[in-house]
Amino acid sequence: MTLGIFLVSKGQVDFQGSLRRMLRYPMFYAVALAFTLRCFQIPVWQPLFISIERISSALVPVALITLGANMAKVRLNYRLFDVILSALFRLLAAPLITLLSIATVSFFIYGAAILFP
Repeated sequence: MTLGIFLVSKGQVDFQGSLRRMLRYPMFYAVALAFTLRCFQIPVWQPLFISIERISSALVPVALITLGANMAKVRLNYRLFDVILSALFRLLAAPLITLLSIATVSFFIYGAAILFP
């Protein structure tokens, strides 16, 4: 999603403006907060956690509506290289990284059981 936001913004403003526009999305701050809470094992207040779980079920429809509204404002100025780069990453690199991650984790889980019974 961040590459998509960056590429869409890049068609309208320069690199720094595109980066600033990308950092305006609250998603980055939410991910940083969640990562910090998870790393330091800070518990989340249970009523807040339940509320977040319920709100998260509406994430996909709200995200699609928001994306559609934002894309309606964007002037279609495609750069072929950017489109190809984004498509290659989504269709080739991301699945390869996923397969590599699964293979690595599987090796450490099952390989350790075989090597160290």
